[in-house]
Amino acid sequence: MIKKLWHFALSGITALVVVGCQSSANSPQTPAGNLPAASAPATQQVQIYANHFFKVGVPANWQVLSTDGPDVPAFVTVSSKDHQALVTIRVSRSDLNTAELCQLAAKGFVANGADIVRGPEVSYGTCIIRSDDLGKPTTLWLRAYEDRTVYAINFTGPMDKVNEILGRLEGNDKMMRLLVMPL
Repeated sequence: MIKKLWHFALSGITALVVVGCQSSANSPQTPAGNLPAASAPATQQVQIYANHFFKVGVPANWQVLSTDGPDVPAFVTVSSKDHQALVTIRVSRSDLNTAELCQLAAKGFVANGADIVRGPEVSYGTCIIRSDDLGKPTTLWLRAYEDRTVYAINFTGPMDKVNEILGRLEGNDKMMRLLVMPL
């Protein structure tokens, strides 16, 4: 099971590294400003991870595997402690548009042995790729903006489990457009 999650992580990271490798010199960032506190049930312990672009509440039954920020690149990768789900939320920079990045990400999925079951397609400005990665459903949502920022959410596992994280994700307008469209 852990090997499968790490295989997903490599697939997702490959797709997201493609985004990072396409970036050039940094330009001024558009910070999220004062984001409201992450919503979570009052009875559940939640640890908050935040940067200039988003923040996410990580419940006790999840663990943070890696994080970077507060500036670009900014990301957090979390895994459920029962190894059923893995989520990476990332902001990076690229000179490529959404369609170009979507094609590169799909090539990364295929190179890592994933069978693409939907996409790559750009719908309402968001790249959507769904694959079967060693029997696990894997999804990438990605949007590139004119200021060269690229927002991406990559996850594997059952949607009810993944929503434990996505339901606690808050961010600037760009992050929220990425999150709202596919749901």
